Amino acid sequence: MKPGVTGRHYRVQVMKSAACLLMGILLSNIAPASVVEFGFKIAVRDDGVYRVRFEDLGYEGIPPRASELILSAMGTSVGLEFVDGGDGFFGSGDSFTFDGRHLAGKHSWFNEYSNENIYHLGLGKGSNPGSSGNEAPSGKGQQHPSPVVEHFERELLRVALPESSDETIETWYWKRLSYLDAQPFTLSLTEGLKPKGIRVSLAGLSVDKAPRAAGLPQHVAELMLDGTLIGRAAWDGQEEVVVEVGDGAIEGALANRKGQSPLFEIRVPKRGIPDSSSAVIDLVLMNWVEIEYATDAVAGRFTISDGAAKRRLLVEGRYLSPLWIKPARRSLLRVDTNQADYLMIAHNSLLNAVESLAKMHRRRGLTVTVVDVEDIYDEFNHGIASPYAIREFIRHSLLKRTAPALRYVLLAGDASWDVHTEAGARRNLVPSMQVQAHDELAASDNGFVTLVGDDWRPDLAIGRIPAVSAGELKAVVRKIIDYVENPTGGEWQRRIGWVADTTASFQDISSQLAAKLDSAGFSATPIFPRKGEVTAAQDQQDLVDAFNEGQLMLHFLGHGSRFAWRTGPPDYRNRSDMFSLENIKQLENQGKLPLVLSMTCSSGPFDHPEVGSIAEAFLMSPGRGAVGVLAASWRVKASQSFSALLFEELTAGGQSVGEAVMRAKARQGETNRSLVESYNLLGDPALSLHIPDFGPTTP
Repeated sequence: MKPGVTGRHYRVQVMKSAACLLMGILLSNIAPASVVEFGFKIAVRDDGVYRVRFEDLGYEGIPPRASELILSAMGTSVGLEFVDGGDGFFGSGDSFTFDGRHLAGKHSWFNEYSNENIYHLGLGKGSNPGSSGNEAPSGKGQQHPSPVVEHFERELLRVALPESSDETIETWYWKRLSYLDAQPFTLSLTEGLKPKGIRVSLAGLSVDKAPRAAGLPQHVAELMLDGTLIGRAAWDGQEEVVVEVGDGAIEGALANRKGQSPLFEIRVPKRGIPDSSSAVIDLVLMNWVEIEYATDAVAGRFTISDGAAKRRLLVEGRYLSPLWIKPARRSLLRVDTNQADYLMIAHNSLLNAVESLAKMHRRRGLTVTVVDVEDIYDEFNHGIASPYAIREFIRHSLLKRTAPALRYVLLAGDASWDVHTEAGARRNLVPSMQVQAHDELAASDNGFVTLVGDDWRPDLAIGRIPAVSAGELKAVVRKIIDYVENPTGGEWQRRIGWVADTTASFQDISSQLAAKLDSAGFSATPIFPRKGEVTAAQDQQDLVDAFNEGQLMLHFLGHGSRFAWRTGPPDYRNRSDMFSLENIKQLENQGKLPLVLSMTCSSGPFDHPEVGSIAEAFLMSPGRGAVGVLAASWRVKASQSFSALLFEELTAGGQSVGEAVMRAKARQGETNRSLVESYNLLGDPALSLHIPDFGPTTP
């Protein structure tokens, strides 16, 4: 805005079609190289009215005409309010405001993969006619005929509800409620505003069959306002119910209130089962609360249109600032048809660290393309982070690039199932997909490569290096390169370690698998816990020694956890671990790194927002541990047939570890979907083991 010139507010007209946006992109594509291009990504997290100043952009080119500004989100144009110094250009001192929305999920209020909604600011020649006179910024002091609601929701509990028949049911909830709660759920409503209606979303958590047998509902929740009962819900199963309370009940509850903010409560009452001393086991999940207000009650307050434009949301009463603004980058991923054998997809902080691995595979004859995951989001999902954007890019690369076809995919970067906390969001460098496995949610990279047909079997070899920092990734890459280019030969390449806990069936399976491989020329190293006077410390030392002596592969079958391989089922009186994170620190097996097959429960949940796992520790430990790990991200049943298929493929020769895992998964029966989706390869899918040449067999 120029000094001495009175500012003018005018509304920039919304584009009539997506064609205007495309024209703007095409026009910017033919701009001279000497001209600084005008295009930016703007990230927001919360609902509200956002203000962007020209200085916030860090733009050093020629100020564009205000009438040419275009704002869009997910390919749809968004209206903005421009504050100009009167010259018709967007330059120093100028600003604009827009109604910003949080990033919603497909079936939920918040998105499960990202908490950043991305708006795109660009130019379109002649798309806007210019000033339409003085107007107040949208959302401030406006009167709107559509309903006005205030939405309260927090993502604090992550829960799988396998008994629900609704495939779209929420996985994140605010609070778990029961009659044992010392205090009910309470929410102080906005002071000075009288509610017109209240809606609450609840879901059942417990599955107690006793109340249904007695003719009682499984779940009951009571809604209170200033101590008065205003609503009650009763239902069965793990379904979502939305309880609505109208104006009449609210009016009665607030008839005698004295000025303070109304207090809303949700409680689960204690209920007994008739002819029994037992109480109903009733656990309820609270998802969200919405308060509706009369239109005239919110006069002068900030409101914005919701995503469906059917109502308005009451938002914070001030202008908000974006999370960040940065120049938009051009990506040509959709038009790149160059042949690639191997895609390495990395977070931008890890691109340099993964490049040395790409160079090694190029030296070995593969065509490797390293891709910034942010470019994938820009090209395939309007800048929004999502594993499904990554999947579409991989599909595009498989089907649209020239022959020979794509073979390998590496995801370089950690994942996190919780993007709603700062710590969790920081670790979500390359997100993973989520699947239900034994009534829980589990990380699964398998879905990235189920690209041909309509099944769940992988069509490409895929692996992940779950690094958080460039230093971590470099250490793993160095291990892999040394394994490939500087192999340490020796008898260790014939050995396969067989580790089992005290469960007799697990030891029997291990012995049967070992016998089959012994006949093929491999030697077995059995490591089973011994009974009697031998202590757990000796069991641990036996396994440390086996690692240090060197094993081509090491197969564990037994009870496992996130941080340990156990000697047997959990025994809380005798907490003995067969192998733990501390034992990995004792390893000195440089140059003799095995492929670890951890065929046990929960040893590889790489997507925890704060901590790692024993599978990750095997791979990520610099210079020791394992060169790769196949592990389940949640509980799975032991499968002798899957282990047998893995060894058959891994010892066949002529294929990589990733291809062997892919083919073993593809050979699974229809009932093993959970197994296929739960097991993830941590490491380089293009790595080939040093399988010995045993020579021709004697007839």
